[in-house]
Parts: sequence; structure tokens; C-alpha cells
Amino acid sequence: MRNSSPSGATACRDLRRLGAALAAALLAAACQPPPPPVPEGCVVGVLTGEGATCQAMRDGKDRLYSFYSDMTGYRLGETVCVCGSEAQMSFCQQGTVIEVTHLGRTCPGTTE
Repeated sequence: MRNSSPSGATACRDLRRLGAALAAALLAAACQPPPPPVPEGCVVGVLTGEGATCQAMRDGKDRLYSFYSDMTGYRLGETVCVCGSEAQMSFCQQGTVIEVTHLGRTCPGTTE
């Protein structure tokens, strides 16, 4: 019966290749520019189905926001940027309610 395990030289060569590939991936990730800052008055979050009367979303810190806007072309689970001020009165019933001045896949003034 033949031994099917790789020889020591082959195993070392494979580990060196893996190490080089991992180092290249880490270097590439480290060289990426940081994401642009979120403009004041904007929140970036993921659309959820938690809203009873309005659209809801959760930000990266799991805070719940709700807002009313035309959602044509957007889907639950999509990341969006919502800008506006906190509503003083609203029929939205969940989370912090935003009076929307901007809804988009990117925030105003960013290029991503």
C-alpha cells in the first residue's frame, strides 16, 4: 500500500504558498482606504421588517430607526444611508424616527 500523505518537502512548500497568499490578502486589506465618514445627520443601517407602519432599519450598534419614504427599489437586508432629523411627532411606532431628507445606497458626498 502506498502512502498517500504528502512528503515533508511538499507539505512545507504548500505551507509557504498558503502563508504567502495569506500575507498578500492581509496586506491588500490593510491597504484599502477607510470607509468615508458618515455625514452629520445621517445613519447607515440595514433595512429590516420590524416596522409596523414605517420602514425600519438597524445600524451597526443594533439601534432601531424607523422612517417613512418611497422604498421602491430597496429590499430588506440591504444597507442604506438615511439622513434627516429626529422627528418630534410621527405615526411611526418603533425606534428613533427620522424625518427623511435623503435615502440612498450611499450617503451624500460619498463616492462608494
